[in-house]
Amino acid sequence: MNKRFIRGFVLMSIWLSPGFSAVLFADGNSGSSGSSAGYAQSLPPSIPALVDEQQYNEAIDALNTFISEESRNADAWNLLGYSLRKVELYDDSLKAYKKALKLDRKHLGAREYIGELYLTLGKPRKARKQLKKLNKYCGNCEQYINLLEAIKKYEENS
Repeated sequence: MNKRFIRGFVLMSIWLSPGFSAVLFADGNSGSSGSSAGYAQSLPPSIPALVDEQQYNEAIDALNTFISEESRNADAWNLLGYSLRKVELYDDSLKAYKKALKLDRKHLGAREYIGELYLTLGKPRKARKQLKKLNKYCGNCEQYINLLEAIKKYEENS
């Protein structure tokens, strides 16, 4: 077999391993392409790995360093927003999500996560606006379903 093919297969297996793929498929997705592997293409693998391992402060530091050189990377801003939200820095998280959406208004991950943040902040109307935008951009996609479930759970507990 071709060595290049084998190397590619091994790398793909690593990228799609259960631990690593959780971040790739749940936390990202550049909205324009709808690609599930948005992070794999636009961020160093070590950064999503930190998030996957719930090392959010380390991820924040790495993302800030990355963004200082690649400030127009919507996936990085989205993952920064996610990490900031996980350490309860909600104002900074909101700013990061808004930056991601300014760079890519169809960024599915940022739409989902900013909606979840709005629920955390007690702003379900704003979350529903994000849900409508997700429906427009991707229909019944994973991000739409996740945010819809979060809104239902929020409403049940309110």
